[in-house]
Amino acid sequence: MKVGILSDTHNDSNTLQAILKHMREEKLTTIFHCGDVTSPDMIKYFNGFTVHLGFGNGDYLTGALKEALILLGTDSTAKRLNTLSFSSKQILIAHGNYPREFHELATSGRFEYIFTGHSHEREHSLAENTRIINPGAASRTGQPSYSYAIFNFQNNNLDYYQIH
Repeated sequence: MKVGILSDTHNDSNTLQAILKHMREEKLTTIFHCGDVTSPDMIKYFNGFTVHLGFGNGDYLTGALKEALILLGTDSTAKRLNTLSFSSKQILIAHGNYPREFHELATSGRFEYIFTGHSHEREHSLAENTRIINPGAASRTGQPSYSYAIFNFQNNNLDYYQIH
């Protein structure tokens, strides 16, 4: 099963719509969003997707974000530390803005995969037996390009994409 991974969309609706267009073309139905959606108004663009969101430091209106996800009519979830079993794997989606806590979770052995954001930098690393994946920022002020990723759980293939 393939999932779309993005983070740090920061209310950039134009870039988000371009990313979601590609994800629809790839026939994805699930997205892991690693935080900083920022505004509940952005959730409407995720129509047709199941979204698992880990709240970021820019996601002040967490209750409104959860309500907007419910209105999508899917099995979407949203928590600061969003844990789930997906494709028979233990997953954590966390923004990553609490470094000490993040390190403890990454080395705890509880998760096979951690999807994260916050740094605005792509990352694909291993901590103990946990794969850590950061898609980079889907929107960042002053930068010429944005990135996101698609991950295939069947073959562990990770592809990064850029939008200029």
